[in-house]
Amino acid sequence: MNKAQISLVVVMIFVIVALLVFVIFLAGVNSSQENMVNSLNQTIGDLNG
Repeated sequence: MNKAQISLVVVMIFVIVALLVFVIFLAGVNSSQENMVNSLNQTIGDLNG
């Protein structure tokens, strides 16, 4: 991989991370934090079985 490809990958990763943070921030603003924590706990519970 040359420098142009590496920088392109870095930019893509940065954009994806920024989008994830933005979505999480919007979810936190739209719903109360308590609901977010409850759904997170439920998700963790589902993963643990």
